[in-house]
Amino acid sequence: MNDYGSSFPVDASLKSYTDAAKKEKSEGKIEDCDEVKLGKAKGILRIEKTPSSNTDPQRITFQGYFGSIGINIVASSAAKDFLAYQSQLESIVRSCKWE
Repeated sequence: MNDYGSSFPVDASLKSYTDAAKKEKSEGKIEDCDEVKLGKAKGILRIEKTPSSNTDPQRITFQGYFGSIGINIVASSAAKDFLAYQSQLESIVRSCKWE
């Protein structure tokens, strides 16, 4: 976690995260993205595309802010197992609530 202080432009940063994820999705670089709130934390949830090697990791990530505190959460599995565990991995990430 990083606490950037009250002068950090959180809204601009969140917009940048969101715009970048939507662009990556439209270019086919990631599978999906969604703006989410985890309690009072706001950010973007990304699901990576399947990598070329089925033993490489495939990740679900949340990148956002709780106030001015930066948050990154990552859940992953080997690509060959990702579809079997995707809903559980996403549930783990979404269960992190910042209050």
